[in-house]
Amino acid sequence: MGTMVCSMAPAGGKRFSRKLLASSGSTRPRFPEVDDVSETLDLPFPPGRAKIRRNARSTRLTLRIRHDTGEISVTAPPRVRPQEIAAFIHGHSHWIGARMAKLPDLIVPEPGSVLTLLGETVTLAEGARLRRIGDRLELPGQGARFRGALAGFVRVSARTALSEASDRYSHQIGRQHGGITLRDTRSRWGSCSSTGKLMYSWRLALAPPKVLDYVAAHEVSHLAEMNHGPKFWKLVESLCPKYRVHRGWLRDHGAELHRVQFSE
Repeated sequence: MGTMVCSMAPAGGKRFSRKLLASSGSTRPRFPEVDDVSETLDLPFPPGRAKIRRNARSTRLTLRIRHDTGEISVTAPPRVRPQEIAAFIHGHSHWIGARMAKLPDLIVPEPGSVLTLLGETVTLAEGARLRRIGDRLELPGQGARFRGALAGFVRVSARTALSEASDRYSHQIGRQHGGITLRDTRSRWGSCSSTGKLMYSWRLALAPPKVLDYVAAHEVSHLAEMNHGPKFWKLVESLCPKYRVHRGWLRDHGAELHRVQFSE
């Protein structure tokens, strides 16, 4: 039996799906009956290319846009022709354009960039070593090395804040968690396993501190209630009375945290 996990997922991009009906006499090219056979399809509009993922369990075409990179992907059954996939995408071109226009601009940190970290505004600067002087954060290297050093600093900051919040809330409800893990997750802000292990997105360090605290309160509450029922939300509210406000912030602004590019 696998480990049960309760997770908190961010509000993702809109998803379109449409069932495809195959005619009885159709002759379609056969694709391997395996998951995750990937292809690409050129598009005449931004971003210029779509990723096609063949999935044997899929019964319909499903269109997604990643909120962090703007990448378009389509999950398709193995036997659907490329022409049908192209027509499906083109049929939603207006929605794709509108959605892409609403995405926050990508942020590529460099010397001189201003970043909000745990609620404090810092200006990035190149330096011989990593150090913070007031609102100035010096990082070694250039380009990818500079951003890698920044990502490391953000992770350390997130671990410190999330460890403190998790310990505090665990103490308040009289439960003990099984340690925390940080990841750069795309589909959830945090999770709690049935063994009490907590996982968080380290990008929460880029969110307001009260939002980070809310996610910690949410996941710690799963130590007592491994569900999202009324008792669970009552417990969350006892730890974080304004959780609805912070939950709303993640819904409205969570995608912005993923627009900061720490790698190529």
